[in-house]
Amino acid sequence: MRDGETPSAIILQEARRKFIEGAMRRGAWLTVCSLHEKILEGISFYCALIPKKYVGKFFEQNSWDFRIGDGAPAVWQGWGPKSRLWYARFGQLTGVEPFVLYRTYLSHWESHLELSQEFRLYCNLFHDSKAGVYLAIDQNGDQEEVVRMSERHVEVKLPYLHQFLAAKQMQLGLFYDGDAFTKEPVEELGLSDGFTINYRENDIRYSLVVRENSLDVKKGKTWSRLLAKALIRCQPRIGESPFARRRKQSFCEFIIAWRRERRRSKAHLRSRKTEL
Repeated sequence: MRDGETPSAIILQEARRKFIEGAMRRGAWLTVCSLHEKILEGISFYCALIPKKYVGKFFEQNSWDFRIGDGAPAVWQGWGPKSRLWYARFGQLTGVEPFVLYRTYLSHWESHLELSQEFRLYCNLFHDSKAGVYLAIDQNGDQEEVVRMSERHVEVKLPYLHQFLAAKQMQLGLFYDGDAFTKEPVEELGLSDGFTINYRENDIRYSLVVRENSLDVKKGKTWSRLLAKALIRCQPRIGESPFARRRKQSFCEFIIAWRRERRRSKAHLRSRKTEL
């Protein structure tokens, strides 16, 4: 239990819901993946790129549209009089694409996170693997952190993310799944088994369900699950040439009296020819 939190506040996940409703999208950085969140224990974050045509379906339900581990290419087969095969670059026919990939292997190789190559190329990022960051460099040679990545956590600087979404004309879907437990039974919390909170506002949707915990009493007698999703919409696309991001540069101006010197040089050459 965190300081100042009542059992009721914990089981209703008030701090997490407040974070999702507003604080999540404030500031310069956005957490797009966190499989072991330290600040909000027991909650996982993930994300995916959402096509505009899929937004309506995105908000039809609280369940995730892109799960941890999705994103590998696949071949789909349709059935009927004429069998047809489809190649799905990211494994789905919905058009949903990964922004962060969770890579796993059928071997002793360790699982790891991988950032979208398209985003890295678009922003021309350098991966400093020792520091766990992706860096951009401006025309003055100054470095700027754009992505912070650890073993199971990814943060992205919002201005670069918005530039990428605008260029690609896709939205970013954010997914949340959190559990909470208390030792107090449901009745002592003034709630009932199956108590539910549904929220839908400002491109955010979530549901919270409270249940009696009969599966693992060691964790607590009462359990709740928060399932949420949010959408960061893309801005209008702005036409860019390959050098459009270069800022206007100013240069020093010099006045050189070259004409007079040029005449003198020509006259000197003529006199030398006459002597020869």
